[in-house]
Amino acid sequence: MDPKHLWIDIVDLGKKKEDLAPGTYLETDMGRVLVQTKTWFCGKCHRACVDLDHAKRCCACSECGEYLGEEVGAIHRECYDKAQKKREQDRWDKKKLVSPDEVDWNERVLSIEWSYVIEDPEEALEIYLDDQHPTPIKDLLDTEIVLMKKDPWKDVYIEPILERVDEEYFEEASEHLHGVEELEQAFRVFNEINREKFSAWIECDEKVRVRDLVAWLGKTDWLEGKWNGEEEERGGETESNPGE
Repeated sequence: MDPKHLWIDIVDLGKKKEDLAPGTYLETDMGRVLVQTKTWFCGKCHRACVDLDHAKRCCACSECGEYLGEEVGAIHRECYDKAQKKREQDRWDKKKLVSPDEVDWNERVLSIEWSYVIEDPEEALEIYLDDQHPTPIKDLLDTEIVLMKKDPWKDVYIEPILERVDEEYFEEASEHLHGVEELEQAFRVFNEINREKFSAWIECDEKVRVRDLVAWLGKTDWLEGKWNGEEEERGGETESNPGE
């Protein structure tokens, strides 16, 4: 067996495929295995696989192809982290960089890690910069922030409820229910109210650069690395502002 590979063919067991009938069992030093047409075995755990591709991937990392060793799962943790980081970077790179003056700020908000959506871009940016403390503002100017757009209300319908009744009781049981018309009217009112008042936001395919947004807001002191006119004193604790 080639030590560079994680798989072995049945001929490596000293048997010829044509001498073995599919469906029979073969006693080997790996144990009792079922003979299949074109059977391949994992060279590490000795599991019988349906084809060469499955045998190659059985005990191999799905990302780098190397032996998994004692790790649980189908991928090395380090490989998973690296792949996840690359996917995130690719997703970020695909977003369109837009100028703040091109954005309809009634339909877009900054995507920042906060407990609720901040619709005012200046307030949201201030929270974003404050949250990055103690990183200097000048080091944040070339970072980018993804925008979010409104997610329209999706009407809720009565039909799934009626179907559930039919499934739980008997066929066409929903036709024998009382108050269905009243419930339908309640759903109509419910949808109309939420189309107007419900607010939800989802990430869109646009992003803005902090430097451009700061300039658009006219925050010249931020461009100079100052916070409310003071050198790098903003939120949180600093040497000059240690907190209580």
